[in-house]
Amino acid sequence: MNTKYSFALGVIASTLAFSANAATYYVNAKGGDDRFNGTSTLFPFKTIAKVNITAKAGDTVNFSRGGVWGEKLVATSGVTYQDYATGAKPIITGARALGGLNWTLEGNGIYVADTSSLGGATITQLMYRGSRLYRARHPNVDRQYLRTSASTPPETYRDQLFPSANDVPAGINVTGATARVLTQSYDLADYEVIGSASSGAQLALKRATLEPRAPSAQPYNWVIQPNMPYWLENQKWMLDAENEWYHDVLANKLYLKLPGSIKPNGLDITGSVQNAGIECTQCTNVTLRNLEVRETSGEGIYFAKSSGIVIQGVDVYRAGTRGMALPGTSNSAITGAVIADTLREGIWMGNSHFNETMPGRAVSVTGSTVSNAGRTLYALAAIQAGFANTIQNNTIVRSSYLGILGEQDSTISGNYVESSCVDFTDCGAIYLTNANQRYGVRDGYALNAKVLNNVINKTGGGLFGGGTGIYLDGFSRGVLVQGNFITNTDGAFLLSSPRDVNLSNNVVVNNRGSDVFLSSALNNGAAAVCTDYPALGCTSNASYLSNNTVQGNTFVNKAGEGIVMFRNPDQVTRASVDFAKFSNNRYVMQNGANFVSDLSEHIHGRSLDMWQALGQDVGSTLKRYQPTLPVAANASNLLSNGGFDANYDLWLAEQLGTINFNTVPCATTRCLSVQPLDTAQAAKNGRKQVSVYTYDAALGSIPTGKSYVLSFDARATESDVPLSAHLMNVAALASVADAATIDTQWKSYRMTLKRLDYLAQPGRLTFNFEISAGQTLYLDNVKLIAADTTTLNADTVRTLINPGATPVSMSCPASTPALCSKYVNLRNNMSVSFPINVPARSAVAVGLPL
Repeated sequence: MNTKYSFALGVIASTLAFSANAATYYVNAKGGDDRFNGTSTLFPFKTIAKVNITAKAGDTVNFSRGGVWGEKLVATSGVTYQDYATGAKPIITGARALGGLNWTLEGNGIYVADTSSLGGATITQLMYRGSRLYRARHPNVDRQYLRTSASTPPETYRDQLFPSANDVPAGINVTGATARVLTQSYDLADYEVIGSASSGAQLALKRATLEPRAPSAQPYNWVIQPNMPYWLENQKWMLDAENEWYHDVLANKLYLKLPGSIKPNGLDITGSVQNAGIECTQCTNVTLRNLEVRETSGEGIYFAKSSGIVIQGVDVYRAGTRGMALPGTSNSAITGAVIADTLREGIWMGNSHFNETMPGRAVSVTGSTVSNAGRTLYALAAIQAGFANTIQNNTIVRSSYLGILGEQDSTISGNYVESSCVDFTDCGAIYLTNANQRYGVRDGYALNAKVLNNVINKTGGGLFGGGTGIYLDGFSRGVLVQGNFITNTDGAFLLSSPRDVNLSNNVVVNNRGSDVFLSSALNNGAAAVCTDYPALGCTSNASYLSNNTVQGNTFVNKAGEGIVMFRNPDQVTRASVDFAKFSNNRYVMQNGANFVSDLSEHIHGRSLDMWQALGQDVGSTLKRYQPTLPVAANASNLLSNGGFDANYDLWLAEQLGTINFNTVPCATTRCLSVQPLDTAQAAKNGRKQVSVYTYDAALGSIPTGKSYVLSFDARATESDVPLSAHLMNVAALASVADAATIDTQWKSYRMTLKRLDYLAQPGRLTFNFEISAGQTLYLDNVKLIAADTTTLNADTVRTLINPGATPVSMSCPASTPALCSKYVNLRNNMSVSFPINVPARSAVAVGLPL
């Protein structure tokens, strides 16, 4: 007999059998009894344990609304689990009520209770009135973190932590504690302290298992660097602040200090002891509808290597790890879910770096809300998608790191993503990468992903936070980015060695940094990438970054850093390299700022005219505005000697240049002159590259994350001398550069320098310029003054954002009503009439015509 035909007959027969024998069961936590048959609302089951041994394929299990079950539901293939009656959704909780324990005062406002009734279970979370408390930690939350010793041997230890002096109190042995260490600006690692020197000067560590359900999935151990933030948890001596707790599992003792040192007896205190609310491995055709899972010690809902899973209107609150985990699961759907306050990812489809957790395919997430993912710990993403996933019409708010992480063949569309990258940097609200690039394997396949019509509002701004709107990392190839709206981010697009990427018809408004950041392969330490990974399809390292398109977009840039920013400009700004084709874009930016900037020490700043001379931005337009740079009237110059009225102490020339002190021709009494030597390095235009900078003593430490007004007078003995300025430390840039073109007449110049958050304090202000041999650049009256962020006049551009699930009619936002009749939609420069209809999870930028 034909095998396929036999299999089909078997499936039909099984389906008919399920239908014929299907039963409907009812479960009521208050009025049920497991001795009943459970087939009517009059005689319902009581427990989930009864359901787990009774339900079979084709059955429907109805849980009574208003009921609460402290049990795990182990799903069975082919069964539908849903709600009935009225009231609050049925709740499956992984927590146990602890307010009824016998609490006694130990001292210092700390109460202790015996937990023998939990049967030896470990409490992993403690809640008071539905809010998560802090497991005892050092330092306390209000002190934020400690730092590894500055004398930590660099690039050496993966399993040793060197605390700074006095980090560990004298006489304390921290063996057995948990150490949480920021090993990278985007990675918070968990370690067990397995040994402690008697002085506390060195801790031996063991990296915690990354995936408890996949023991072979060992994490990548980053080297623990000097000056990295960390904290310690889970020892009794650390319990010294309100809202902290500690569970001594071996002694069955729970210690707790509540606000005002109140007594816990009879209060709403719950502790998580159950690892999941609903789970199944290798299930098929399971439906969950209108249920709630809360306060599990592990995942709220876990389906592994399953298919045909439908999750509708199911909510998960305060999961101890992920809200919903579906590793290896395919052909499934999550709709209308609410997931909040998870310690890790809200929705997780798997990890493509490990076989045991490989993501499945064709899972959709629509109409769901994920908030506060990883905010008190770490979540790689609020939604971490799998292959060929559709992430559509969701709302993602306040995630510690990425908002949405996409994989190959993903479609990410119509989502509202707000306040991503709150706690970590090198981050994007929407992020895609070659799946294995993070672990050194660059396959070079096309992602074939689509990022369409999303609204991204606010990234970065937290303790370590800094973020981009849409981040295509590590050789991302074949991505369509279209119709998105990005505002209030550190940067709109960051493209790291992209290929065949299309950015079109996006609107980018009022971001804090450059709008399009292009980085090339060599900067990622991949000097032989084309040779080592032939699948990339490139013949040289410079040629991989190619065939990208940026067209029909609207960029309104307030940062003054250049709309287009390059890293490794020697590769990507040559006219002969087809790195990207810009065309038919609309630009708005401040007066004086270069259109193109870079993060190198050399000058490749370009105006739009120079950019278009390379064949770029045909059909594009540029409108400039005068920036508002508020400076306090009594603000002081941060430079010790910027007027050169006595000498040129504290200034030095490098890159083979000579420096002199002049009395003429100067803007005021005296000035500084710089000439290149014949041996200076030549730039691509044949001129010499020269730098002049301050000694460390001229510019002390300045606060991070601020903007500064740099003003100076300058002239050159030849025209069109490109010049840029940076705040720098000894080995690396510490600020985003600004640029200008110096002419033969004395002029006053003004720039905005934004201090970056994640580098060491700068030691100097540096001017870089390109000038011909035998020519001279003169500088005078150099001032660096702290200022507010450069901003557009509020009425020049206004944004109307609707994060909700239904359309909203919005009135004119202008402060002057007369402007309303002049406003246009900045996406198409067409006039608008108010009130204007803003669809769900979308935004409109209106302003004066471009």
